[in-house]
Amino acid sequence: MSRPEIPIDWDLVDTLLQSGCFGTEIAPHFSMHVNTFYERVVQKYNLSFTEYSQLKRSEGDGLIRSMQFRKALDGDNTQL
Repeated sequence: MSRPEIPIDWDLVDTLLQSGCFGTEIAPHFSMHVNTFYERVVQKYNLSFTEYSQLKRSEGDGLIRSMQFRKALDGDNTQL
């Protein structure tokens, strides 16, 4: 008999990936082995973890640049 499937908060996963976390840092949030977590990503998104994490990390990088740009336009030059 197999164990019940551990639920994953995919919004939290996306946020953690956007902030630059690695799968080895995210899997413990769900009390899950990292390989199991990687398999669940493949099941959910039909992408390897590497592909999925790169997409999310790129989104995060874009969000950071966008916020820096907005702050600069508002006259905040601390990022310069």
